[in-house]
Amino acid sequence: MLIVVGELMLLHEADQHGNRFWLGWVLVSSGIAATMAANLAYGARYGITGALIWGWPAYSFVLVAAGMISVMKRAARRQGIPPPDAGPPPVPTDAQNAALIALKATLAAGNPLSGRQLETRFGLTRAEATRVRQSVLASANGQHPEDPGEAAPEN
Repeated sequence: MLIVVGELMLLHEADQHGNRFWLGWVLVSSGIAATMAANLAYGARYGITGALIWGWPAYSFVLVAAGMISVMKRAARRQGIPPPDAGPPPVPTDAQNAALIALKATLAAGNPLSGRQLETRFGLTRAEATRVRQSVLASANGQHPEDPGEAAPEN
């Protein structure tokens, strides 16, 4: 139990730089040591072979617990889930930034806001809504658009 709780603490408390909560390491280390010592001591009554046989379940449990935690971490990274202490998203400072954030979120969800929705929900002019949509949709396509706050070049 110490190993599982410690591994979950390490998973949950990891920051963006990979630093981990020290208590998680204490729990994992003491759980491994206690489990291995108890199993090896019990198996030692039957000699070296007995100690190895009785130590094997503890060893395999440690590997399985660590493996499942790393699978969970990789799955979270692939899905783009931020680390637990990444903090909340930035608060928009004006209507265009709010529209930009909302459009990115709805685009990621598969149902982007229309220009008309941006105009009515955020009080933008048609030109502002168009710039916001062009900026977000262009960056979603891998292009580097101009800042939505800047005027679009005239042709």
